[in-house]
Amino acid sequence: MKTQKGFTLIELLVVIAIIGILASMLLPTLAKAKKKANRLKCSSQVGQVAKALIGFAGENDECMPWYQTYEDALFLWNEVGQETGMTGNANMDHYPIDPRFLFLAPSIRGDLGSAKSLQSPSDPRTKRTNDQDVSQGKLNGFARQHWYGNRYYCHQKGFTYGVHRGGDALKGGTMLVITRNLGGVNKHNGDQQVNNGGWNRIHRTLTAANATWYGASTTGKWKEWGWDGNLNGNGNRDVKELTMSGLDEGQGNYALSDGSTKQADDATLQAELKTHSEQTGGKAEVHDVISRPGFW
Repeated sequence: MKTQKGFTLIELLVVIAIIGILASMLLPTLAKAKKKANRLKCSSQVGQVAKALIGFAGENDECMPWYQTYEDALFLWNEVGQETGMTGNANMDHYPIDPRFLFLAPSIRGDLGSAKSLQSPSDPRTKRTNDQDVSQGKLNGFARQHWYGNRYYCHQKGFTYGVHRGGDALKGGTMLVITRNLGGVNKHNGDQQVNNGGWNRIHRTLTAANATWYGASTTGKWKEWGWDGNLNGNGNRDVKELTMSGLDEGQGNYALSDGSTKQADDATLQAELKTHSEQTGGKAEVHDVISRPGFW
């Protein structure tokens, strides 16, 4: 009588071991590929946001939101307020310069589609709040109600992209859109350029020589709010909250005012900021104020 021959225990263990070895080799490769794909999509979204801002400027005498006259800005943002049912005048210390509000401009949100376009796959911890922004948004996926009550915004924990307020539609070499992990600032309240200095975690003045992309391993190199070196306490916590888990130290994405996008390291960033500082003409003198979302 013939008997069926099965695998011995040793043979099964060998097969399992081989599978384990192959998996250990394959999974990191897949993870790296996924991370790279997410960064590419993030870069594409940065470009989409830049094009929306450039489109806004094209409809508003080549002015980015932060370069509009007070009267033009007040008219625009009061219209946005009326759409959401807000009473009273819009706060000009926020709406034209604060990324929590400026993306609510009709042409900008029309080009972006919904607040989902502001959430990077390289920044997964913003996803839950971003989903809430989209579902609770009063303006087709934008404008959830602010805790203040009579105000609508994009929650600072729900999106990834900030703006460089030196971005100028008439100066194509100026930086315009940034991932929120951009750092290298060393000033606190009182920055002359930061006319809304009370919200110093949002509006910051870059120091080009310190400019860096924050990452999980940036310890010992942080330069934020006047402190250098190994930070602790609130400064340490706040800088960590600017990191994006899908981007390592020295990795970030940005777009210029000509619509071009770049995946940058620190050296590229610092060179770009130098080029930015050398731009002439346009709507205003060149400067290095950024406005970015943050966790607090």
